[in-house]
Amino acid sequence: MVGSRFMEQVLIIVAEATTMRDGFNAALQAIFRRIEVEGDNQIVIKAMQKQISTPRQIASILEDIRNIIFSYESISLTHIS
Repeated sequence: MVGSRFMEQVLIIVAEATTMRDGFNAALQAIFRRIEVEGDNQIVIKAMQKQISTPRQIASILEDIRNIIFSYESISLTHIS
């Protein structure tokens, strides 16, 4: 059972990071240049802020996001509970 619980967490973190990437892409296409992101997945937010090491399961997704965010004037990332 412990392994399946861990697998659920991996899937959640991948889904959260993918959704964040999709949101940044959509905002860029809509010509938004100042973005405020509020997320409830503390791992994704902290990894994006480089406060923790990026989990390998989402490393490529966060790298995509980091490449996208250069197009923005300002970005705010906040963890909400």
